[in-house]
Amino acid sequence: MLAFDEAKHEYRWDSAVVPHVTGIIAPFVNYSMVPRDTLELARQKGQHVHRMVELHAQGKLDEDALPDWMRPILAQWLKFVADTGFIVLASERRVYHEAYQYAGTLDLRGFMRNHPKYRGPGILDIKRSFMAGGVTGLQTAAYAEADDAGREWDTPVAWRGALKLNENGPYRFEPFEKKSDFSEFLVCLTYQRLKEKYL
Repeated sequence: MLAFDEAKHEYRWDSAVVPHVTGIIAPFVNYSMVPRDTLELARQKGQHVHRMVELHAQGKLDEDALPDWMRPILAQWLKFVADTGFIVLASERRVYHEAYQYAGTLDLRGFMRNHPKYRGPGILDIKRSFMAGGVTGLQTAAYAEADDAGREWDTPVAWRGALKLNENGPYRFEPFEKKSDFSEFLVCLTYQRLKEKYL
């Protein structure tokens, strides 16, 4: 049974703490050039954007209650949905890979009815920036493999991507298609386990 402690950002499987996806890839994302207060504000805004998308996916979003800074972001999300025909299958879904013993929370699983290349089910990660670059490919691969390993879906993940939503411009969809993404994620996972063992 997977449990999540939000205050500690800690995942447990059968009461044992397990590594989580964002923690596993964290050493490979460099935010050192970003001031700490700027980074914290971005983190808080990111949480609000994720919650907004989640509530919209559930049909529970009170648009009138949104602060002004979020309204352009909602407009971008709605345009993405209209442009692609995106249908949400699951949002903020906690996943666990029993074979590799890691956990995480994927943003969205869904499919794009209007996109000729990405019509099957896919994993979509919501971002306010693309500073993490290709490491997000490892992140989405980890979510996809864990979600498929749970065998709760009839059709496996066919594509992975990130969707940038922020206050300063149109949305941007970035696909991740490297077949090596999951194997590279497993290298990161091995690195973390070796660090815990020997350092």
